[in-house]
Parts: sequence; structure tokens; C-alpha cells
Amino acid sequence: MAGAEIRRPFSILFRFINFKWTRLLPTIKRIPIAEAKRLYLDEKWKISRIAAHLGVSAYGIRLAFEREGVEKRNDVPTPVLITREQIEELYFVQNLSFEETAKKLGRGYEVLRANMRRLGIDRKPPPPWPHHYFADHRRLDDLAIGEGFIIKTRSAILPTFLYTRSKKLGIRIVI
Repeated sequence: MAGAEIRRPFSILFRFINFKWTRLLPTIKRIPIAEAKRLYLDEKWKISRIAAHLGVSAYGIRLAFEREGVEKRNDVPTPVLITREQIEELYFVQNLSFEETAKKLGRGYEVLRANMRRLGIDRKPPPPWPHHYFADHRRLDDLAIGEGFIIKTRSAILPTFLYTRSKKLGIRIVI
């Protein structure tokens, strides 16, 4: 027992001295540059995807490409240009909604909005209250005590603006 007590502090010191301190340093992994170039140039992968695939950092891939003289690819898509005539024809002349105009052009509404901003075209003002959800909207303002009517909506959900309008008029809604 006495020998075990003496040996223990020496074994801890021995482990400390013989510890491989290089284990704490980051390991440097060699980048297979030929594979990375093939994925980047031929397969059109992004640098972050190549880095994840090879198990290295994107920064390491960029540095390797700089050393090898690989041309940086422009991954930013070219903007889709829509002409003023197309927008005016669909949006104002045919009186399509904003979403319908974008769908007719085969683009997303973000692209249409960006092009309208670029051309200085303003959106149409929103329709006056109440919206097109129901046909009897005028009757809501003219209700007398004890009267009621049925509101037909496109979905089973009553529009939020109807609740707001009813509350201002002091009308209770029963569903």
C-alpha cells in the first residue's frame, strides 16, 4: 500500500510530461485539389458544398483555388428584366392583380416588384374596405336591431377586417 501511494503522484506527472500536445492543435488535412477543381468547374458545386463534401473549411478551398489560379465563378444570377410595356399591359390595362401579373409573366412576385421599383412604377392602391370576400358588405353598416344576414366567404374563416369593422359598429358576430 505504501508503494501505491508514492507511485501515484509520479504517474500523474509522467502522464503530463508525455502528453502529446499536438493533439490540441488543429489537424491540417490535405485538400485533394484535383477533386475540388473538378467539382467546382465541371459539376458547378458551390465552395461551401465542396468544403463540406471533402471535410475541410470553405476558406481552405478558397485559398487552394487562389494558389492554383482557379478563376472565381460568378454565382450571382443575372437579374430578370421585365419591360415597362409588359407590366403596364397586364397590370393596368388587363387589370390583373399583382400576383396574377407575376404568374402570367412566369416570375415570382419578388421579381415583379423589383422590376417595378427599377422602372418607377407604383402598385395600384388596395381596394376600399371591405374587400371582395362577400357581396353583402354594404348591409353591415345598415343593420338595425334584431336584423342579421349571412356572409359568404371563400373559406370557412371569417376575415379579420370584418371583426374589426363589426366591433366599431357595435355589432356582435355569431358563428
